[in-house]
Amino acid sequence: MRLNTLDPEAEPLRAEIDTLEEPTVIEFGASWCGYCRAAQPLIGPAFASHP
Repeated sequence: MRLNTLDPEAEPLRAEIDTLEEPTVIEFGASWCGYCRAAQPLIGPAFASHP
């Protein structure tokens, strides 16, 4: 599974999302959000076992 195929610092354009051919998970969050920051260490390992 490829992670971070789009720039994680920029919001993807809808046109970019529409061109993705494989099933995709889009992570919504904000750098100022404590819950979002706390989830970051869990996201990679969670997807590592689901190629």
